[in-house]
Amino acid sequence: MFLINIFLNDLFYNTKDVKLHAYADDKQLYDCNCDPVALDLCIGHEVYVATTWYAVNGMIINPDKHHTMVLGSTNHKFSLKTKEAFDLLGLSTIN
Repeated sequence: MFLINIFLNDLFYNTKDVKLHAYADDKQLYDCNCDPVALDLCIGHEVYVATTWYAVNGMIINPDKHHTMVLGSTNHKFSLKTKEAFDLLGLSTIN
């Protein structure tokens, strides 16, 4: 596990506009903004950056394991598919 953490450490240098939480092979990009449009653009861009980083480094992503959850209420239709709840590190997360 130590070697994979060293390898994945480079991802932190590529995601600059959002926070990145990493635990073993689970990674979460997250950010906050009162403007849902700005948040959508920022997260969307950083997901693109991370996806590109994975591809350049020979990794294949599993789209079924990508989840988006918005905390709070908004009428904005986000570009990424959002969910009301999902499991994070084996724990259920509910909005």
